[in-house]
Amino acid sequence: MSFRLSALIGTLLLAASAASHAQNLAIVNGKPLPKARFDAVMASMKERAAQMGQPLPTGMEEQVRQKLIGDAVMVQVAEQRGLHRTPEYRQQIEGARSMILSGLLAEQYRKQNPVSDAAAKAEYDKIVAGLDPAAKEQVPPFEQVKQQVKDDLAEQQVGKLEAELSAKNVTPVQAAVQRGLQLTPEYRNQMDGAHGMVLMGLLFQQYGKQHPVSDADAKAEYDRIVAGMGPAAHGQVPPFEQVKQEVKDGMVEQHMVKLQDELRAKARIH
Repeated sequence: MSFRLSALIGTLLLAASAASHAQNLAIVNGKPLPKARFDAVMASMKERAAQMGQPLPTGMEEQVRQKLIGDAVMVQVAEQRGLHRTPEYRQQIEGARSMILSGLLAEQYRKQNPVSDAAAKAEYDKIVAGLDPAAKEQVPPFEQVKQQVKDDLAEQQVGKLEAELSAKNVTPVQAAVQRGLQLTPEYRNQMDGAHGMVLMGLLFQQYGKQHPVSDADAKAEYDRIVAGMGPAAHGQVPPFEQVKQEVKDGMVEQHMVKLQDELRAKARIH
């Protein structure tokens, strides 16, 4: 999910400011929101849409832009409250760092060792050959599942790489660092995104503790939701006690959305 232009003041900095503006999605309260983050999110969404054979919904780019700006406002609030200096933040961001580096290592390996159409077809034929006659008739043609077969083979190759590293007592994170993946733009973009996600999660937890939802309010919200579902659905709704915490979390999230709207209305966005 590419979250943060520098506000440069003075006639001597006008040229630099213009160049910087092209590299950022917006300036939020004087802090840059890099366009690279937006580009990364859109590239990922377009790739998923292409794999599903569907175009992106109309207006999706503007929705992503507005989401990133809103998130940037909340991240600034979290930073102002010092949540990035807490043990919880350090623990979660370190976990995110490990996942990101391991993911980049796997991605690099897949690009350096692409699965050929011939290898994918051989794997497909092997799988089909192991099926009983009735199942074979329901197997989709190779071209329809070629990418899925390639993805599966690539994952198997990554698994072999991890096994080889483990045999050498090297973790994927260590291997990624040895290859300099922590110096790449992809790493910086993903770590920026992780920074924002961790802080927003901690802000959500903090807000929930500071503004607890009572059982009575949660029950009233539960009853309101059930009443709006219609009689046919009532028998399928789990009892309140079973979903009480989910209802409370949903109410806190609604309060957070209102808070975000209020803060965004006051924010300086260029």
